Amino acid sequence: MFVISTIDCHEGGSAVFRRIRKSRDGADATRRISRTQTLDGGVVLIDSGCSEGDRTFELYAAGMKEQWPVVRDLFLQQPLIHLSLDEGLYAGVIEKIQIQDGELYIRFLPKEKIA
Repeated sequence: MFVISTIDCHEGGSAVFRRIRKSRDGADATRRISRTQTLDGGVVLIDSGCSEGDRTFELYAAGMKEQWPVVRDLFLQQPLIHLSLDEGLYAGVIEKIQIQDGELYIRFLPKEKIA
């Protein structure tokens, strides 16, 4: 299950979905590394670690069609939203929504992990 909601209190600003399958759950994050060639033929690597903002969540849900317009409104009107998953609460943006064959697809880009 996952919940999408506005950052502040907003009537009709949340939706609860039963997750039907996992696609990308954000575990495939990459490290922030820059590589610069040096004049002596070597390289300098700068490793800045990982950030929650480097992750991508792809979520699929079915049913609960009355909730789909809520997600569309959040997508169109809210610059920042909350996504609650089993592993934590995230603030971020919905990059893409798609409804096809009775399934709702959401691609969420987190800015930060709140809890």
